Amino acid sequence: MDPLLGPSEIGYLSRNFRFTTHASRMQNGSVNALELWDTEKCLSYIKDLKDVFQSPSDIVTASQFSKRYSFLTTAPVLYAMSVFSKGLNSTIENTQIEAEYLCDQWVPNLRLLDLSVSEPDQNHSEWREKVLTELFAGNITKIWHSLSAATRIPKAILWENTAVYVFWLYEKKIGEKLDLKANTRTQEDLLYLIKDAPGHVFGEKENPLKRYCPEAGVNQSIRIRKTCCLYHELAGSKDFCSNCPKGNCAFRSKKNAETNCNNLPSTKSQ
Repeated sequence: MDPLLGPSEIGYLSRNFRFTTHASRMQNGSVNALELWDTEKCLSYIKDLKDVFQSPSDIVTASQFSKRYSFLTTAPVLYAMSVFSKGLNSTIENTQIEAEYLCDQWVPNLRLLDLSVSEPDQNHSEWREKVLTELFAGNITKIWHSLSAATRIPKAILWENTAVYVFWLYEKKIGEKLDLKANTRTQEDLLYLIKDAPGHVFGEKENPLKRYCPEAGVNQSIRIRKTCCLYHELAGSKDFCSNCPKGNCAFRSKKNAETNCNNLPSTKSQ
């Protein structure tokens, strides 16, 4: 019999990463990820979510959906791998998005149809690569390709949306209650994922997360994105995200303009 997640492990993933073992009663927004691998079905699904996000276009909707999908898939799978030493079954056909609405906001949950897990043997590195390949090459990359083909959204936006949650998970969430040895292992997992993992782990020629690695010596208190997630285009959104390259360019342009104006010769009479 295959090992399973324990009740306490399921509880932690449920409280922190919107993981569920229950099917949603809401049909609108609930979908098996395998359907999204079909470009036509993917486009239809994105169009159905347009009003949910109050989005002006398919591209904007696709970006907002990808952020939720990135969180739902990467957070529980990577946490279980690095902290519980358990590999969740994250194949595309085992991934079910369960719709839920809180205060009129679409906040879906992840349900894995098969809750059996794998555990590392003597070769931890091979096991880790298998877990990551299943998650990325076997799931996320397929959805990103379909989403890009259906809506024309650049894959760079999708992969940076993914990278944002990977960094958040390992830098902010993991390590809260881990001892030094466990923390060392999780940092090794992060470095492998964003730097050393070969392209085939992602089903790509190269590691798509590598370009978002923080530069040495750069203050990372606020990591400025390389792409814009288009959140500012949603109805009701008043500004750019704090780490948006467009917002920061606008801010820098404004500050430069103010500086230039302050340096202009005085127009007062001499």
